[in-house]
Amino acid sequence: MIWGTPIGSEGHSGRHAVGFWDTVIDGETWYYAEGLFEKRVFKPGDRIWVGPGQSCGMNFTDGVWAVEYARGPIPLSVPFGLADEILSTVDFPTVLRTLGVYTALVGDHWTQPHHDGSAAGLVRRTVGGLMASIAPRINAALAPPPWTEEIPSGDRTVPRAKPRLSVVDAVAGLRKRVSRG
Repeated sequence: MIWGTPIGSEGHSGRHAVGFWDTVIDGETWYYAEGLFEKRVFKPGDRIWVGPGQSCGMNFTDGVWAVEYARGPIPLSVPFGLADEILSTVDFPTVLRTLGVYTALVGDHWTQPHHDGSAAGLVRRTVGGLMASIAPRINAALAPPPWTEEIPSGDRTVPRAKPRLSVVDAVAGLRKRVSRG
């Protein structure tokens, strides 16, 4: 996986059944692990290892990019990868698109020969081929409109909110009502 951010970010690595290596391509990232009280700074070319069952706090400075390689039961990490979209931003189109990309990659892998060169079985090739061909179509249908900085045509004014009464004006109005009685 290639990941990064032009604007910086921070968070928690999660605690996974997989181990992963991150190799910094550009920028700088800071990690600290449980029990440590000093950050470790990683720069281009540095490799970061977070083992199975471990977790780290992370800070990604502006413009950090890295390559990640993971080993282990990767599907068990999918819920962590989608938790923010499901529970925080409630961005279900992104959840579906992420699952679509994952499904297409798994499907493509299933159509490939085994590591010893023998052909994958008919069922595996068929299911993999379906996964690899259907998932990109679903992703294309869910694609958001392209980003634009142009203001849409039509009314370019921002609607004004009704002015609020200040506390002084509200008290003065109340006094008038009471005095009229």
